[in-house]
Amino acid sequence: MSVNIRLKHSSVQDRVPLTTDLQEGELALNINSASPAAYIKDSAGNIVKLAGSGSVSTPDATTTTKGIVQLADAAAVTAGTPGVVVDAAQLKVVADAVAAEDLWDRTGTTISPKNAGDVVEISAGTAALPGLTPVGDPNTGIYFPGADQVAISTNGTGRLFITADGKVGLGTSSPGNELVVNNATTGANTKLEIKQSGGGGGTSEILFSDNVEGRGRIYFDHGSSPEGIKFDTAGIFAAIIDTTGRLGIGTTSPQSPLHVIGADGAASLSLTGGATTAAVAQINAVSAAASVFTQLEIRAHEIAFDTAGTKKPASTAPAGC
Repeated sequence: MSVNIRLKHSSVQDRVPLTTDLQEGELALNINSASPAAYIKDSAGNIVKLAGSGSVSTPDATTTTKGIVQLADAAAVTAGTPGVVVDAAQLKVVADAVAAEDLWDRTGTTISPKNAGDVVEISAGTAALPGLTPVGDPNTGIYFPGADQVAISTNGTGRLFITADGKVGLGTSSPGNELVVNNATTGANTKLEIKQSGGGGGTSEILFSDNVEGRGRIYFDHGSSPEGIKFDTAGIFAAIIDTTGRLGIGTTSPQSPLHVIGADGAASLSLTGGATTAAVAQINAVSAAASVFTQLEIRAHEIAFDTAGTKKPASTAPAGC
């Protein structure tokens, strides 16, 4: 039967793990050459020092049923003395009557599996105590909230989540779509920013694709004249909303709040009423004070004008209108 020992380590001299650093049964190693030591967290929640710090005496094997942990130079360990050994280059495991077996390589403060394909297991952890953390910051790191799930927490709170089916949630552990950004604060604004930090040029873009990339595009063209949010379809410019709020359709330089340029031979602007024969399409012009009102009313084969509340007689539109 195999036994997985979850391992943490520190290269800081004389550093002893806190109770919050380890879960029950986990092993912590201090690999600093001036203060090598090994620690576990027992079932009572206490940090227990197994061996280390200077000359090492082999513990009495009759006091434990789980073997002996020994930190020493490789030369100090012989076959027949079970234990875990940290020397200048490797972390080794020694079994009864078996010579030390190299399981880990160590370069400086970096420990890596000795053999390609070896798997290092860490505890799943929680948002408050992630399984993989930086030294001295036990509530920030990577943890595994469920099977086939990965999460990142900072300051003890889960921030980013990847579900088993690959969906990504920022601020939510159960995203319903490929990317969900959630602000859990009631009444707060949720913002997604696309930033072009170079200044004076380039674009910030959102692309819409299927098997063909860029079928549609919304982008802000930085440094153009005029600047604005532009819309493309099938790689062809369609419209712009410039920084003054003017909408240009078929033109990149709108000269009025609505500026429409149609293709040659096509209508620039179409107004359609309802489905009945009495349906009306209207163009209304109102002054800022709403004191002057002008209306162009288009009915079936008729055009009528209403200026300042006075309706003009309808005129018959040319045949075919």
